Amino acid sequence: MQRWFISSNKIKVLHIGGNLRINGISTFINNLLYGLDKTQFEISVVNTAADDGYYKQRFESFGGKTYNIYTRGTSLIRAFGQAKKLKKIIIKEGPFDVVHSHYFSNNGLYLKIAHDAKVPIRISHCHQSNLKIKFTKKIGVLISRKLIDKYATHRLGCSKEACIFLYGRRPYQIIYYGIDYHKFKKKKIDRHQAYRKLGLNADKKYIIQIGRFAKQKNPIFSLDVFKKIADQNAFVDLIIVGHGPLKEKIIRLINHLGLKERVHILNPDINVAEVYKIAECLMLPSLWEGLPFVLIEAQAMGIRCFVSENITQEANIGLCSYLSLESNIWVKNIHNYVNQNHKEQIIQHERFDLKKMVINISKIYYNYLAEQYCDIAKELSLGSVNYKTDKAKSIEFYKKAHELDNLRGTFGYALAFFEGNSVGRDRKKAQKLVSSIIVDVRKKAKKGDSKYQVVYGDM
Repeated sequence: MQRWFISSNKIKVLHIGGNLRINGISTFINNLLYGLDKTQFEISVVNTAADDGYYKQRFESFGGKTYNIYTRGTSLIRAFGQAKKLKKIIIKEGPFDVVHSHYFSNNGLYLKIAHDAKVPIRISHCHQSNLKIKFTKKIGVLISRKLIDKYATHRLGCSKEACIFLYGRRPYQIIYYGIDYHKFKKKKIDRHQAYRKLGLNADKKYIIQIGRFAKQKNPIFSLDVFKKIADQNAFVDLIIVGHGPLKEKIIRLINHLGLKERVHILNPDINVAEVYKIAECLMLPSLWEGLPFVLIEAQAMGIRCFVSENITQEANIGLCSYLSLESNIWVKNIHNYVNQNHKEQIIQHERFDLKKMVINISKIYYNYLAEQYCDIAKELSLGSVNYKTDKAKSIEFYKKAHELDNLRGTFGYALAFFEGNSVGRDRKKAQKLVSSIIVDVRKKAKKGDSKYQVVYGDM
């Protein structure tokens, strides 16, 4: 018997997101797990790093499971070693309904494994628009793209640039990052208490940078800019929130520049909303990005953001100032800004609302469930090896699929009212239901989807 006939079963989703440290991908998965209906989904997350990472315990507190596939070796050896371990997890812990991979250069390989294991929904999700990668990495991306073309059922990205970077001209869907705006309500946070908790001087003004100590985030450029600002203004300090491979190098540079008392490094597991509360502005001179979470959070708390031209305009909801990577331009703009009296507008755009992100992802996950409902409904309508003919039960499943915004489900439900099968005949209601889906059904039919060609023919 098909598993979705039993309503207590949950949709099983496996996320492959790299390490579970504090970063954009892990934060995305964390926010998604927080927002998803736990009664409908069983979520597992794969960790590719040797350590557990900050988010392991949090994922498990949401009812999720975590698996480690860390493998030593160079990038290619590591990728195939991890893929081998991933295959064992999918087979042993499955069957999974969805494999959702966030590791752009390995997405194709991981989704091939999911395809071979007969996972029905296989999602490639790109969180990067890295145009400055090494030649060998570019080859890896091209190979991944080919495999994604063959084995992915969905191509997602955090921005238009991220989608184009990984998928080229292939069809894709943008899923903007969602944040819980309730956590970033400025009035909820006491400024004086924030100063005390962070151990900072309330008489100073603070520029902030949030992100990993890595080449991508361009922290050395930030220190060059701040050094020039600090020489002009004794009442402005810099806060850097993060961790990463360049941290020790950055600390040595801070000491070399004589900025030990002016630059404050904070761990990324602090309440970042408190940092935004006391900040004058945020700087993000990244060399490349997908779409940074921090820009959405900062603007949600009314913080002016000075960002490099390498960052997508999609992140700007009103408070981003784009600058070329010339330090004197950054010094002039930031120095002038922090010396003015300003009150920026708090901007919380619905595009980046966590609820909207969860709905968009849920629709993809739910579509699998809805398609299963439609298949069961069809068998119940005609009778099959699995099910005896039961028109009333068939309509019940078509209705469930309709309520999940499934086009086939809506048509099956409409047909019941048109023919009067186990429900009162109501052709006006049937016509209303069909008119709401006919355009989308026609599009799917023209793309060659055999199921929707049948539906369109029946219309």
